Amino acid sequence: MINQIAIKSLFYTERTPDEILVFEDFDTVKQQFYYRPIGGTVEFGEKTTDTLKREVMEETGPTLLKQRTHTTCPNSSYA
Repeated sequence: MINQIAIKSLFYTERTPDEILVFEDFDTVKQQFYYRPIGGTVEFGEKTTDTLKREVMEETGPTLLKQRTHTTCPNSSYA
């Protein structure tokens, strides 16, 4: 079995730095909405910054006009 690397991120805009961008979804079992950070699986050979751009586009639609990576933290615990 090949382990997949997942990535989550926190996005904010310069206009609203006190708010973060999250994905809204609906839990059909609990019958309630929930929110989670934007993210997904890193594809083979893909840079994490490219993964973040792709996931934002897939989950929210807009393209990032300006991107600054403040920090990345690799997860060293793989299941």
